[in-house]
Amino acid sequence: MSRKPLKVSGLIQSGRLVPQAGITASTAFDTPAESPAAEIRQDQPAEVAYNAQPANTPAVVAPVNALGVEKLIDLDLLDDSPFQTRLKYDPERIDEISQSFLSAGQSTPITARQMPNGRYEIIKGQTRKKAAINIGWKQARVLVVSRTDREAELDVMVDNTGAPPTEYEEALMFRKAMSKEYATTQKAVAAMFLVSQAKVSNGLAMLNLPAEVLSLLDEEPGLFGAHAAKVIHSLWETYPTHHHVILKAIQRLKEGADQGSIQVWVTQQINAASRPPRAQKHLIPSSSGAPRYLTQAKDRDIIVRISDRSIDAAMVHQKIDEMLRKMADEVTE
Repeated sequence: MSRKPLKVSGLIQSGRLVPQAGITASTAFDTPAESPAAEIRQDQPAEVAYNAQPANTPAVVAPVNALGVEKLIDLDLLDDSPFQTRLKYDPERIDEISQSFLSAGQSTPITARQMPNGRYEIIKGQTRKKAAINIGWKQARVLVVSRTDREAELDVMVDNTGAPPTEYEEALMFRKAMSKEYATTQKAVAAMFLVSQAKVSNGLAMLNLPAEVLSLLDEEPGLFGAHAAKVIHSLWETYPTHHHVILKAIQRLKEGADQGSIQVWVTQQINAASRPPRAQKHLIPSSSGAPRYLTQAKDRDIIVRISDRSIDAAMVHQKIDEMLRKMADEVTE
């Protein structure tokens, strides 16, 4: 789990702290203090506060400072960021924020930038938007900031004010940070996201899993973490003819199986499949139900045991020979 981010923007701006080489400075955590003029009254019922302005004409509440302007904006004008690497949102987390909105109002505005088409692209607060929609709000407080595409992408990546991302989602962020040269080394990526370099290395290793496995993570990012990914990668290389068993083991995680059980379960399944089949036994009784013969087949051997001592073994042997000769002629023909 990522460590709690430290707000260092003021130190950087004052010249008391210099960003580490290889990292682009971000203003993602520069949330300005709200002035009394910009504050939406929290003593009003939430529905009254957010429907105070016409739904089709978001009104400027008040300029906050040079960082942006806070407005009431229609939720249907807010678009999710195309730079967002989060694949899924926790419905329980959305419900929690919804309840908070109903009881205390929206204390923190969504951060967004205005696009040339007049719509707004969210930089921080996708979960807040979903929570507002969840309870039927039509508008929300939005801090509108000026960002280039590159600045917006960086701000989206380093924003971890909401629920923590899964290890797979983090890995996607690490890769993007390096591919876009926001950070050029794993060490720089670690400093950028305030995590250990080992976490970055393990996360990037997850992205080397086979495509069949990555597709499962795309569907359910929290299915397993970096440690289980190492186990899966090792099993995939060790058992090249049993990939279907490994995929089945991963599917079991959706049913509640523990990540730590993957290796043991796969090994057990492969060993069981490689064992020779057990000998098959058939009891042949008389019409009255009394046991007469017991046959046992194992591999290419068939054993006949005479259970009834009154039966002549030589006669049985002769009958079996006759049957086999007849079968031999049928195979020849």
